[in-house]
Amino acid sequence: MWACGCIMGELLLHKPLLPGSNEIDQLQRIIRLLGTPTEKIWPAIRELPLFSNIQLLNQPYNNIKTVFPDASVECITLLNRLFVYDPTKRATAEECLASDYMTIQSPLPCHPSMMPRLKRDGSTRRRTQKRAAEEEIEIL
Repeated sequence: MWACGCIMGELLLHKPLLPGSNEIDQLQRIIRLLGTPTEKIWPAIRELPLFSNIQLLNQPYNNIKTVFPDASVECITLLNRLFVYDPTKRATAEECLASDYMTIQSPLPCHPSMMPRLKRDGSTRRRTQKRAAEEEIEIL
C-alpha cells in the first residue's frame, strides 16, 4: 500500500515523489515528506534490524499538504492513510477503495467492465457498455 501511495503521488506531481539516490537519501526524503517516525506512531520501529545504527533526521512535521497544495481534502486524507509508518495501521486496499477520494471525488472511476481488454492476439479494444453486458451474459 505504501507503493500505491508513491505511485499516486507521482501521478499527481507528474514526477518521481521520492527519488532517493541511496538508502540514507531515501530515508531523509521520506522523513522530509512525512516527519520523523517515532515509537509513539510506530511502536515496532526499534525492532528494525538497523534502527539503532542510524541517526534519523529530526523533522516533526508532515508536509503532504505542502507538497500537494492543489489536492483535495479527500486526496490528502488518502495519501496520509497510505503513508502511515506503522504497516499494521496503514490503510488496506479495501479501505482505500471505500475512501471518500474513490467514492465521491470527481472524476469517479469507471466500471471495470468499461476497461479495455486484451485480445488473444495481444491487441486491445475498448468495450462498450452493450458489449460488456453481452460478454457478462455469455459468461453466465
